[in-house]
Amino acid sequence: MPQKLFCILIALLLVGCDRGDKSNATGNAMQSFAAGEVWTYSTRPGEEASRIVICRVGADPKLGQIVHIHVNGLQFKNKHAPGGSSDQIGHMPYSAEALRKGLTKLESTGAALPAFEDGYQEWRSAFDKGKAGVWTAPVSEAIAGVESALNQ
Repeated sequence: MPQKLFCILIALLLVGCDRGDKSNATGNAMQSFAAGEVWTYSTRPGEEASRIVICRVGADPKLGQIVHIHVNGLQFKNKHAPGGSSDQIGHMPYSAEALRKGLTKLESTGAALPAFEDGYQEWRSAFDKGKAGVWTAPVSEAIAGVESALNQ
């Protein structure tokens, strides 16, 4: 699947995501994020080697901290990809509060950033027009949603 089409699909999926200002963070609410961090998280079964890479951290007056992540080490069906599967999602904008809830361990810092800018720019354009939000579901559920949408 061409990267731009994938990014547009992700932007469309985000239309139903949170654009409000609620916060119900618990636990490590004071944790700041920085580009280049690699985190383990509560994965889907069979994807225990999957990792989240923090690519960019921003802020919005209503949403608070927005963390732009790349997720690798996945195993999901994608009828648009060569071979019918994908092993990564290049860009997912996340509410920092929601992301914190599913993280399990900071594995490293200073990692090279994957190519996420095209996805970020597509999201940014849609977000600025009020047509995209940020993910608030657990990462594993968001991945399942992306997989479902890609295979309809």
